[in-house]
Amino acid sequence: MKFIFVSLAIFLMLVCGCAKQSIREEDKPLLLTVEELAPYGLSLDNYRQYEVFRRNIYADGAIEIEYEFDPPDDSGINLYLSVAASFEPTEGDAKLAYLTERKGTTQGAKLGGVTVTESKEFFTYGDESFFAFLMGEKGPGGNLFITRTGTKVYVVLMGGVYFDNQDDWAELITPKLQYLESYNP
Repeated sequence: MKFIFVSLAIFLMLVCGCAKQSIREEDKPLLLTVEELAPYGLSLDNYRQYEVFRRNIYADGAIEIEYEFDPPDDSGINLYLSVAASFEPTEGDAKLAYLTERKGTTQGAKLGGVTVTESKEFFTYGDESFFAFLMGEKGPGGNLFITRTGTKVYVVLMGGVYFDNQDDWAELITPKLQYLESYNP
């Protein structure tokens, strides 16, 4: 009986699971972090305890490298930042991942009471991209950026802070995207 459960667990891992790996130092420059927001007026003390880095390898060969900053509500920090760089096996897979991120994130935001306002002129990059302002009851409160270049997809979701200056955004994100283009995970 134990053999059946072990076999089933391995099978499920191969079909739909992922293997978690430690993030590598060469992965970190891909990811926009809270620390890099300091030149734009955001400075936090003791923030590292709320950072999580992940590296996942999926059964289909896709690799996703993630950063998340998600302090608890009682921390007094009104900021959320999620960044992911994914490396898909084929361009078709990357197109599907891009579309899934775009549709899933915008629908999730709407369900949370956030209006997603696309700005096609604000910033474009790669084969296809999407930039939006996340609008709450009090106005802009975050940004969503998704881009795909070949088999690579890059996603930034931030709340509690937002960029409305195109030059600042380009200065912040372009080095990450250039690193992504040449990066081989």
